[in-house]
Amino acid sequence: EGTHNISPDHKTPAHLDATLTPRGVDQCRQLSRYAKNLEVDAVLVSPMTRCLETARLSFPHLYGDQDDDRGDCNREDKNATNNYDSYPSLGENNNQHKSGSTNYGDNHFDRNNNTNELKIPFIAHEEWRETVNYLCDSRRPLTALRSLYPCVDFSPCIHDHDPLWEKYQQIHGCHETHTKLRESNDPQGLLERAHRAWKVVLE
Repeated sequence: EGTHNISPDHKTPAHLDATLTPRGVDQCRQLSRYAKNLEVDAVLVSPMTRCLETARLSFPHLYGDQDDDRGDCNREDKNATNNYDSYPSLGENNNQHKSGSTNYGDNHFDRNNNTNELKIPFIAHEEWRETVNYLCDSRRPLTALRSLYPCVDFSPCIHDHDPLWEKYQQIHGCHETHTKLRESNDPQGLLERAHRAWKVVLE
């Protein structure tokens, strides 16, 4: 459960990149009891904060900070910002994805090395996000996410800012002038993104 699921003002900047509620954190911890019995090669996750926190809390035995039992999805980087107006424009701060990388977050992953802090790769990918309609569906900058989740590989995410929100903002305008659905009203765009998402898995 995320804050956007229970709040009537989920379309406002207060819920930009909505986080988990305490109930959502508890749901993840309950799920982890079953997840620990699964054979997992990798965790492919959306770069939204609530999704990253779900992955971290649902697979704590495979994530690199097992000693961190805070379960707090509202952890903040002191240098990070959630200010909607401060987001950089399209094309700024784009970190190009280096294909063939074996670095996951700040960790080098080697399946043959049992001493890894990171047991399996946690990989964030833009294409695996839910539909982008409101500010709660807009993610925070990668610089902030990398600080909060150092064991996640964000290299497939090219832009520091949110390119999906930027795309639909250019079409419909800002959150104040357009309060209706965005990506959900773009079936062709959704279809193309779904194809790209599954292509990531098949490759």
